[in-house]
Amino acid sequence: MHKKYVITKVGCEQVVVNLTERDARVINNFIEWACLEDDYIIEPIDEYVAEDWGGQE
Repeated sequence: MHKKYVITKVGCEQVVVNLTERDARVINNFIEWACLEDDYIIEPIDEYVAEDWGGQE
């Protein structure tokens, strides 16, 4: 089942996406493995928060 997640590039931008819990874990594991210069955070959010915030699928 898909749910809304917000992916944040710390200090910059945020994007709302539809992911499964497994997808979110895979992306998070990749970010940790890749040792990217920027910090990213993936957090689940409630559907209504995404709509109020202007998030789209």
